[in-house]
Amino acid sequence: MKPPKPKATAKASTKAKPKVTAFPAGDMDAKRLLEKYHCPTGFHAVRAQFMGAIASPIQQIQPLQEVKALWGGGFPPFKTMEDVNQLMTVLIMGLWNQLSAHTDAKRPFQLMQFRGEATDDMLRNQAKVRCEELEAFRNGFYQRQASIKVSPDIAKACDVIDELIPMYEGMVNIPANLREPQSERDALAKNLDGLTRIIEMEINFIIRAVAKDRAGLAGANPTGPPPTMH
Repeated sequence: MKPPKPKATAKASTKAKPKVTAFPAGDMDAKRLLEKYHCPTGFHAVRAQFMGAIASPIQQIQPLQEVKALWGGGFPPFKTMEDVNQLMTVLIMGLWNQLSAHTDAKRPFQLMQFRGEATDDMLRNQAKVRCEELEAFRNGFYQRQASIKVSPDIAKACDVIDELIPMYEGMVNIPANLREPQSERDALAKNLDGLTRIIEMEINFIIRAVAKDRAGLAGANPTGPPPTMH
């Protein structure tokens, strides 16, 4: 039984294989490192979880703890201190700091993007990836707590994410229909692209709204850490 979910108050060839838009070189370094240490969390979900933690209104979140959470709360086995330093450099000094820049409205956060022919496998994979991204963002944002206090506008945006997760979960389990015309797959792919844009708008609203509220609270209390939002 699952635990209760937290709440917030060029033209592609017809033979082209589904592919994912390439991420920057720094992201690829992180992806390779996660694979090297057999991280059970996919890179797309790592990005989303880090972004959720960065956006979270909860104070004093430690990037090191978020890295440990990727392996269930502890580090993978290392052979040398150089390996430890490499992990910290790539995941915290690299990926975490890179994602922190998305608090700037001019540099919005993006989810993994899919391109290529709309096959049944690609559509189900897209739904699975999107579901994992949303779950990961929520885990980072809520810091695995049952609830947190946020402003009504932020809570409304969180509700949109909560409502879409089961929809994507359902899509993953839809059986393939070999008789379905390609036009219907293409239409579904277009709708999923539209949903992705909506999700990115909501996530970026959350990121900016929390950053704005945090900055306002810091200005009102310059001598101490800002309190949790209410």
